[in-house]
Amino acid sequence: MSQAQIEGLLMQPLQLYKDFIDGLVGISDSIAAGRVRQGLWQRIDTSHKRPRYPLIAALADENDARNLARNRLLEGFSGSVREEVATLLQEERTGGIHDFLAYLQEHGYSLYRGEAPLATEPFGTEPYFDYVARLKGDPWPDSA
Repeated sequence: MSQAQIEGLLMQPLQLYKDFIDGLVGISDSIAAGRVRQGLWQRIDTSHKRPRYPLIAALADENDARNLARNRLLEGFSGSVREEVATLLQEERTGGIHDFLAYLQEHGYSLYRGEAPLATEPFGTEPYFDYVARLKGDPWPDSA
């Protein structure tokens, strides 16, 4: 086995870890926060045909009523209030991902992709720390 192949095998857990953290950063934007910023929770389209399943049709009706109420609520918000509520929702989203990573760390879980293990604290910091750093735009320590 060549030195390059050995280095490639050693780098795989690190790359998997970086891909995992960056993947979480990639899904960190809150759809709900975006809706609040726009001032429209959901367009209500009553022209579409309702499902033939009675329970699903009832659920669709409930969703329409809930979405209409949310639309009306957002209509009453000023731009600054919408922005503040959107910020709260965004913080909850990223906070949930942070807390999930902290839970994994605190309870000794290890991460795998298929059979391949992800690196564990490859930069001497916890995954939730790496997540926040990447979320804020910091480069990976090994690329700086």
